[in-house]
Amino acid sequence: SVEEDAFTLGDFSLSISDLKPVDKGLYSCHLHHHYCGLQERRIFRLTVGPPLPLQPTTTSRTFLYDELEPKVEEVSQNKESPRVVNVFL
Repeated sequence: SVEEDAFTLGDFSLSISDLKPVDKGLYSCHLHHHYCGLQERRIFRLTVGPPLPLQPTTTSRTFLYDELEPKVEEVSQNKESPRVVNVFL
């Protein structure tokens, strides 16, 4: 599906999760907007490499009232990023 503001922003994003080697190959994106006559075609070659090594897990901590919780930036650095293909027209 396409977000409501995709044509306004020119951002047609596709997220593919749980990629496997069989997903590699050519992908084609066809955009056709009936009212404004927009017709675009883009072809992408997707390559799938080996998975990234997992970060070692740590045990949970209980924070006391006098301890600070980790910052959001520190937590988000340990999170794996989704694979995204962006098409900007």
